[in-house]
Amino acid sequence: MNEPIRPSGPRIPSDSVNLAGLDPVERRIIHLLQRDGRMSTAEMAREIGVTEATARRKLNRLLDDRVIAVRAVAEPHDLGYGVTAVMGLDVAHDRIEAVAEALAAYDFVDSVSVVTGPYHILVQLALGSTAELYDFIMREIAAIEGVRDTHTFMTMKVFKHHGLRGLPGEGAAPPTRRAGHVRKTRPKGRRDK
Repeated sequence: MNEPIRPSGPRIPSDSVNLAGLDPVERRIIHLLQRDGRMSTAEMAREIGVTEATARRKLNRLLDDRVIAVRAVAEPHDLGYGVTAVMGLDVAHDRIEAVAEALAAYDFVDSVSVVTGPYHILVQLALGSTAELYDFIMREIAAIEGVRDTHTFMTMKVFKHHGLRGLPGEGAAPPTRRAGHVRKTRPKGRRDK
């Protein structure tokens, strides 16, 4: 009877592992920057309860090791991009990484991922017009060796474009209230049975 394939190395319960190697101060810094990317190290230090030097050193490690990057996140349409789209690509198996790297080189491509499912690669991109999207598909992608087919989905409306919140294993954070959002409440004295 064949033995099942097992990962090499010692088995460590996943709930006891900090996969990113982050200490509690570094995790808190990430949370604070997710809330306010312009927060000063002095303010971080006050909120976390450490010295400013510690907060600065931990932040620099996170940045230097490319665990995080602090950047502005803008809505593509507000920047003048007329078309945003998601593109699924069917690619020859021996060319998947080369195609992904070629696509990642375009400045207007927001993300490139090798995925499971009906496509090999998913691409998110933003262009000025449908004419530019047409040219990209018909001229640029058609010239990339290994691309067999593309399926393009133009974005009609974006409901979230602000990156991840929180860290794995910490549970889902409750949604924040949005301006204009009215919470539904029961009338006083009424109880649901």
